[in-house]
Amino acid sequence: MKLSGVWLPLILVCALVTANAVGAPHEFPEQIVVANKVLVLNGFATRSGVDGKSVYTVALYLENSSNDANRILESDEMKRSIMLFDKPLKFSAARKMLFEDLIVNLEPEQLSAVGPEVVEFVKLAPPDGFKQGDWIQFDHFNGEGTVVTYNGTRVGLITGKALYQALLLQWIGSRPIDRKLKKAILGQGIE
Repeated sequence: MKLSGVWLPLILVCALVTANAVGAPHEFPEQIVVANKVLVLNGFATRSGVDGKSVYTVALYLENSSNDANRILESDEMKRSIMLFDKPLKFSAARKMLFEDLIVNLEPEQLSAVGPEVVEFVKLAPPDGFKQGDWIQFDHFNGEGTVVTYNGTRVGLITGKALYQALLLQWIGSRPIDRKLKKAILGQGIE
């Protein structure tokens, strides 16, 4: 049986959700197919909270793997980030975490410029927050923007490149939320 461009990504995502739901260590496929393009796993890492416990695991897929954060940030190639929530996270806590990470990683003028997109993005989050096992993905399509998918359902499109870059900056920018996380996402030592 030949798997079409629609079924293969769905099967891979279901496998990811299943692995997370049973508490197994996170495993991400080395390659995925998005819009008829093969993306390779660049790296993945766990984001811990102030209590040291895992909040989510994030994986970054690129058309061409790279350990150069600037090349990744500036590239217009297709990208996919997948976040798997390792514990419940209230909406207010998720919003606070995002804003704090963006404030640290964006210059004031960058934050001001991407502000409307961030507000639009936050509106796409579930009002009750995220449950353990939930997942969200962000796809960057050149010329289209950031497509946001939550637990398999496309919930929105935010035009432009600025939002996706801002999301990446919190993980691989010059002031990442965690240096080990940055290194792992850049493929320099996957956790």
